[in-house]
Amino acid sequence: MQRQIMPLPPILLNIDPATDSLQMYTTNAAYSRDSIVSQSISNTLKLFSKTSVHPNRLIYAVAGIIFVHSSPQPFGGTKANPGFCSFRGTDAHQLLQYIISSAFNQYWSYKGRDTLQFVLQSVNYVMSLQQQLGTKDQLDELMMKGRKKSGHIEWFGAAYIPPELRHAHETEEDNSLGVFFTPIRRRTNTELLSGVTLTTASI
Repeated sequence: MQRQIMPLPPILLNIDPATDSLQMYTTNAAYSRDSIVSQSISNTLKLFSKTSVHPNRLIYAVAGIIFVHSSPQPFGGTKANPGFCSFRGTDAHQLLQYIISSAFNQYWSYKGRDTLQFVLQSVNYVMSLQQQLGTKDQLDELMMKGRKKSGHIEWFGAAYIPPELRHAHETEEDNSLGVFFTPIRRRTNTELLSGVTLTTASI
């Protein structure tokens, strides 16, 4: 007798207005998978647009956390051939689409929600850094790491930060006008996301 596979509950990434963070919602709405991915990308960009910086800066910073070999599948893997090497996009929007669609495909393959949760944690962690003072260097590090590992800039040497990717504070204090970036010590995902919690809501 063939085993019946239970359908997965539809999940959407949306903004929690109470915390201004991205959360995972189960919904009864009849969304197609393409619509779920498209709406989740739109909601992520809407969250990023609430800040003083260009959304592309935050997209690259998120990639800087996710694009390491120790990340959950399909992004992680061996050091020589991690999963994120499959990304072939040429701009930040394609990068965000790759991250979110890959996480959903993992869920739809009956491999759990861990990857979706990891993406949410990464997005919310980057947003929390953007809201804090004194985190410019840390965000620069993550953003440049994301640009390098996505193949959008060369890996070695000092790298120029274009105006649209530069830091801007969420306060009235002076905004940084630095142009060149020198890497600092890299931190692991465990260090970056330590203490970050995630809740799953339903609508």
